[in-house]
Amino acid sequence: MWAKYRITPEQYDRFRAEQQFRCGICGAKEADIDLSKVGGRPRKDGRTLFKVPLAVDHDHTTGAVRGLLCPPCNAGLGAFGDDPDRLRSAIAYLTAIARPHGG
Repeated sequence: MWAKYRITPEQYDRFRAEQQFRCGICGAKEADIDLSKVGGRPRKDGRTLFKVPLAVDHDHTTGAVRGLLCPPCNAGLGAFGDDPDRLRSAIAYLTAIARPHGG
């Protein structure tokens, strides 16, 4: 974690405790996250990848750590390019299609 996010395991654990061991977006409990579905980049040295249930969410421009997210929420933010306007547009789209057209 230090090489990628510049946080220590103790800082990671502090984030976990502050978030009550849950995803910062959906609230999924880390104990309920299936580690077999947790990905990650292969290590360059070939050693086994250490998997954690909650991913470190960070600003891709500044590198600042924002919190911890479950894999689906982390992937979702990434798919939207961490762009709040795109996320708001997606919410508006989902809200609009949830209501039947014509009344």
